[in-house]
Amino acid sequence: MRIIGYLKDVENAKVTVFKSGLRYIVKFEDGFLEQSYKFLESDYLKGINDIRNLIDAPFQQAVSEQFERMRSMTRQLWERKLPTEEGEEWEEII
Repeated sequence: MRIIGYLKDVENAKVTVFKSGLRYIVKFEDGFLEQSYKFLESDYLKGINDIRNLIDAPFQQAVSEQFERMRSMTRQLWERKLPTEEGEEWEEII
């Protein structure tokens, strides 16, 4: 697998495009979260420019909404597993 490029026009995410055999992997990263999408090489998908054309605004919006759901799920997990005690004090860091 090798990096063939980046999509710089995507807001709020780092997007890396990989080539691995006959497929392209598009990885979106937002903080500690990431999403990966795989696409087979075809007559219509032969390189980074075709990937740029494929990842349109509605798809980017759906990825952004999925990141929000992922953040919410993670937050809920922490709230269930690590409830804070009322009046809990933290050490003072100088």
